[in-house]
Amino acid sequence: MYIDVPTSIDLVRDDKKIITVVASAATISFTDSQMTFSTVAGVSRIAATGLGGDLFADGDQIIVRNSIKAAAPAVNNDGVYTIIDANIDANTISVIEPVIAAVSDGAGQADEIDTFILHPTKRIEQVCIYVVVGATPASLSVSFVPGAFWAASTKKNIPETQGDLLLANNTYFIQVETAKYLQTESLILTGTVNKKGTLLMRLFPLASTALTAEVSVGLVQLY
Repeated sequence: MYIDVPTSIDLVRDDKKIITVVASAATISFTDSQMTFSTVAGVSRIAATGLGGDLFADGDQIIVRNSIKAAAPAVNNDGVYTIIDANIDANTISVIEPVIAAVSDGAGQADEIDTFILHPTKRIEQVCIYVVVGATPASLSVSFVPGAFWAASTKKNIPETQGDLLLANNTYFIQVETAKYLQTESLILTGTVNKKGTLLMRLFPLASTALTAEVSVGLVQLY
């Protein structure tokens, strides 16, 4: 799910301001004893008990983990997927990205990814992201989508992870080198919000950790 953070807080030395944040809903975490991957009439499908039935929404991005089939020929379907149809039936979804036909050995996990759209106007290393995890802290991974001029990971669509927000805290400042992550592609992400010129920060739970608390994000620019 894309969440726009339309405003930024501009700070100068010895300045005090109230930080404005944009909140997201809780991130859905799903785990089942096995996941089945298949292609039907050219459409990639992922199936597990209870995975369909609009548990996720059409257009959501999810990260799939622990989808490995170890027996020869070994298959690994771990990665990020964009949902086309979240309700093929009660147990099945379809996704844009290709899958390899297999049944996972272990308990496959699918977690919703919240992507916050940030609009920096300052130069490199002059922005910070303010993240607040709600009253009950939860462990999260942080992944900024690489820009056009930075080599992305060659792994199969796995997000490049810049760090983890750990259980012991629930308020964070993350300093970002904007040049590495500034988006250059012109594409409407949600409503009228264009991808070009933004930073895209993805938040998703650590493996096997459900996020039940609201997450709020603000962009702070340093002058």
